[in-house]
Amino acid sequence: MFNGLLLIDKPTGLTSHDVVNQIRKVFGTREVGHAGTLDPMASGLLVLLMGEATKISDHVLNENKSYRLGVRFGVRTDTLDMTGQVLTHEDVLLSTDDIRSVAQELVGSFTWTVPAFSAVKVNGQKLYHAARAQEPVELPLKEMNFWGLEILDVTHQGLSANISCSKGSYIRKWASELGERLGCGGALESLRRTACEPYQVGQALTLEQAAQMADQLRAAAEIDSPAVIPLRNTLRDWRTVSVRGRDLRLLLNGQIPLDLDRRLLPEKRQAVQANQPVRIKILDGDSGEMVALLEATPGRGLKIGRIFKLVEGRQNQ
Repeated sequence: MFNGLLLIDKPTGLTSHDVVNQIRKVFGTREVGHAGTLDPMASGLLVLLMGEATKISDHVLNENKSYRLGVRFGVRTDTLDMTGQVLTHEDVLLSTDDIRSVAQELVGSFTWTVPAFSAVKVNGQKLYHAARAQEPVELPLKEMNFWGLEILDVTHQGLSANISCSKGSYIRKWASELGERLGCGGALESLRRTACEPYQVGQALTLEQAAQMADQLRAAAEIDSPAVIPLRNTLRDWRTVSVRGRDLRLLLNGQIPLDLDRRLLPEKRQAVQANQPVRIKILDGDSGEMVALLEATPGRGLKIGRIFKLVEGRQNQ
């Protein structure tokens, strides 16, 4: 079975979990996850984690993302997008130049409340459960970062743009804040994820195309497709080290070999000097497959983060 990332262009109308379930059925495995939820109204890049790649979900989730969005002005909804219940309607009195100027003010770092209709947990309950039940709850604050705003079109009715953001930054909140700063309200009308660093939606397959590759992926055959990212080719910004023989066997048994510990002295020093962990991925020196993730941590030396099964087929990207 293939171990790695599968890039899917999610259509509107499906939840991210719907996509995962379809791929599970097609490939006959439960070992499928995703890195970053897309609402049913949204389309675009959904990074699926196949097989052993489910073990790196936390690292893929942390990557920055880019979107193409549409905002409707003069309307407020309970969900902050046009799928929700409309709360108010107002006229937009500003010029398009003023709208562009206000939109540019929303580039940077902001501390905002998370949307009421979100999966953030408060007192053990997801916020959207409380919102649907109309239960009062204090919305937590969160730092959200936005950059790279490119306004594509703007009218009195709405705006379309490209924008990038950090993990946990809500595009719906950005659209709502824009409407509030304009004094007329605003709601997200459309959303398409165009990138999840370092991957682009142009690399992705449709669900139908992925199904056509199922036999090859189940057999871990070599596939020349930008949508298929073998596990060994993920986490490319990590320090990479190869091990062989006895050291490989020790590592797979959960022990850090003395020779490997010595080779990684510079990384341990770097961790101490920067006072933050240095992340390292370990490859089998013979097959080239990824076998483990390590961290050099300040004051604690090396620790094993993940061990991977040596079952990945040799694939090209």
